[in-house]
Formats: sequence, structure tokens, C-alpha cells
Amino acid sequence: MRKVLILALTVVIVAGVMMTGPVQVLAEDSIADGTYPVEFTFEGGSGRGGVESISAELNGGKVSELYITMTSPNYDYCIYYDEQYINSSEEGNSVFIVPFVEESFMLTADTVAMSQPHEVDYTVTLDMDSLWSAASEGSGSGTLWTVIAVIAIVCAAVGFFAVRSSRNRANRR
Repeated sequence: MRKVLILALTVVIVAGVMMTGPVQVLAEDSIADGTYPVEFTFEGGSGRGGVESISAELNGGKVSELYITMTSPNYDYCIYYDEQYINSSEEGNSVFIVPFVEESFMLTADTVAMSQPHEVDYTVTLDMDSLWSAASEGSGSGTLWTVIAVIAIVCAAVGFFAVRSSRNRANRR
């Protein structure tokens, strides 16, 4: 019985050591490339229009571009870090695709909804935690659960054989 318990403990320790590396890799690789929503706040404008939603494009675990959707199709361009970006949406509300620079930024959007074109200033602050949360949902979590299941199966098998060995010894006496 003592040998079986030592064997079980050894298997659990070895499995734990072997799984430590892969679990850390899974945590780093849990962010899949793609486009994910980002929660945000914005200030500025007249209160009648503004930023409706923002999504971020992730490549290699880093934010590469932002998709800024306005509340109206009447915005024809925006100025972001001294560069002008044209509305990329052919239908629906205006969408500006800009490179990601930082979490808080100024955005000047030109609207043609008034009697004449008018530039409106907005200060936008992104909630990056919401982005990482959205990007990590479902990515890699199945693999982590597989690792946990394998460890549980190994522990159950060792326990089964320990009990079986103990019963066989008891029956021989």
C-alpha cells in the first residue's frame, strides 16, 4: 500500500510539473486574432450624435486597428492623430478604421447633418480590460479544461489501482 501511495504521489507531482509549462503557454495564447468589441466612454459634441461603438482588431495578441462606428451616416471623415480618415462604410452609420495608438485619444469627426459641414471634437477613452475579456472568451479555455480533465483521470486511475492492490493484499491474508 505504501508503494502505491508513493507511486500515486509521484505521478501527481510529475503531472503537475509537466502541466505547469503548457498551462502558462495556454494563458499567453488565449487571445485569438480577430475583431472584438471594446467598451468606451466619450465626451464632447452636442449630445445629439457621437461614437456608437468601437471594435479592435487583434493581430499576434496586440491591437492593430480600431473600428470606430458613429451614431449617424452623416460623418464623412475624422481626424485622428493629425491624420484624416474617410468613412469606410457604404451602408449604415459611418465607420472609421484607424491604427491603434493609445487607450485615450482625441477624435475630430466632420458631420454634414447640419446646414453646412461641421467638425465635432470628442475625447474617447477605451476600457482595455473589456477587450481582453472579450478576446479571451472561448479562446484556449477548452484546452485548459482538457489538461484539467487529464490530470483528474490520471489521479482517478492511480486511486483505483491503489484500492485494488490494497484489496488483493487483504484477500491473500
